[in-house]
Amino acid sequence: LRGLVGSEMCIRDSMKEQSPTLTIADVAQEAGVSTATVSRVVNGRSTVSKETASRVREAIQRIGYRPPPPASRRGPKAAVHPVGLKHGAFSFVWTGGGKSESTLTGHAMLVGVSRAMRDRQIDLNVHYMDDENGPLPFAASGAKVDGLLMQGPRLSPAVAEKFSSLPTVWLLMSGSHEWGDRVQPDHRGIGRMAFEYLARQGDGPICCMTYAYRATRWDYWTERSDAFRQVAEQEGVDHVLLGHDLEPCLDEDDEKRIAAARRLVDEFMALDPRPQGLFLSMNEIGCFVADELQRRGVTPMEDLAFVAGDVESPYRPIRPSPVLVDIHSRDIGRLAVDLLLTRIANPRLPRITQIVQPRLLIP
Repeated sequence: LRGLVGSEMCIRDSMKEQSPTLTIADVAQEAGVSTATVSRVVNGRSTVSKETASRVREAIQRIGYRPPPPASRRGPKAAVHPVGLKHGAFSFVWTGGGKSESTLTGHAMLVGVSRAMRDRQIDLNVHYMDDENGPLPFAASGAKVDGLLMQGPRLSPAVAEKFSSLPTVWLLMSGSHEWGDRVQPDHRGIGRMAFEYLARQGDGPICCMTYAYRATRWDYWTERSDAFRQVAEQEGVDHVLLGHDLEPCLDEDDEKRIAAARRLVDEFMALDPRPQGLFLSMNEIGCFVADELQRRGVTPMEDLAFVAGDVESPYRPIRPSPVLVDIHSRDIGRLAVDLLLTRIANPRLPRITQIVQPRLLIP
């Protein structure tokens, strides 16, 4: 009889162990505590006394409850950082101060970064370098961060040395090209796509407005206008570049942008024959060029095809809506986080530049 009773108890215990219906409510009833207390113990939180935690664990063992995998549990979960992270924190450093972050492009990139880090339960610190001679972000002093995301002008060698020991990913095309990985749009692809769109609009000449090439570095507008010119020459399409001696209006006030637009439109209107399509390789003066063309009796997208720059760059809407370029700013932010994790996990990889393919938004 004792053997039969023992067998029955073993069978009952086995059935409990295999039962899919056991929940933390069963554990709570067995241990005489709340379900919230059981949840805290199961998820490894330290807000439960040792005695209570011990009673809950004994109840779990007694009834044969098996907690589901952590990813499938409800409620807050203990942070599980990706492999290779010591501190679970990155720093985003805007090397040109806070102005870049306030642009639509900067905002979209930061949204992509923050969402990717939230999904991976990594902390994000944001810093602004308004002046290299001022106080540097704490990441430069060996603070407890695993890596850097950086956007803005390149740093002087002395300042760069303070950052370059940390895994780093630069966003967009600016910044140092001597250290760190990079995620950026395919600017040459933008020039080619603009050419192909404009060339399909008819048989007349097409035009690209750009800024001067600066000998100190190769800028995004140079990449775009150079690719536009190159493919036009390869295809034998009549084309003209304007503004290749015009100083960039990157941080200027509207008066200087208006003056630059007026000069470019003066040159455009003097062309004979007048181009059937216009591509702005830069982003800052699209609405001003559109205004100036309309004052001369030329309506973009009615009288000529018009590719006016990045979708996030116009200071105000242009009417009728021109063709704009989507560089996928949020995806650039997200991919920068992925690339930084790749670099941390594989520190011996060669330097990586990840190119994001843009698209034209044709109304």
